[in-house]
Amino acid sequence: MHRLPYIALGLAIIALVLVAIPLQGRLRVLQNELGTTNGQLVQARAASAELEKLVATLKTELDAANRARTDFQTNLDEATSDNEQLRKDIDAAQTQSANAAKEAEAEHSKLQAALDQANAEIERLKSELEKQKSTPPEQGESVSPAPGERRL
Repeated sequence: MHRLPYIALGLAIIALVLVAIPLQGRLRVLQNELGTTNGQLVQARAASAELEKLVATLKTELDAANRARTDFQTNLDEATSDNEQLRKDIDAAQTQSANAAKEAEAEHSKLQAALDQANAEIERLKSELEKQKSTPPEQGESVSPAPGERRL
């Protein structure tokens, strides 16, 4: 009966070897999968680092674009303000020009009326002069004064 423990021990070792051999193959498969997974993890980390660099670059470009947009908006606002001021200046100049034209027309009308009146007076005086040349004045008669003139 002393052999029974050795036989049991031998059978346990055989059972352990029979169980360990498939486990060893499975362990090799798991080690290979772990290696592949570790490689993929390294690639994923590298890709993540590249994406972080890309995000930083895009943020920088976005900031630059926002600054350019702000500058453009400022320039647009200034141009709009200048445009509005120019329109006001043009409107004022047109109004002033129209008023000056009206004043010039009124002055022209006054001058034309004065010229017409002066021409009429000249014609009257010419007519009176012709009349005096054709008939000498009699004693005590004098030339009649022009309208608005006084006798001396």
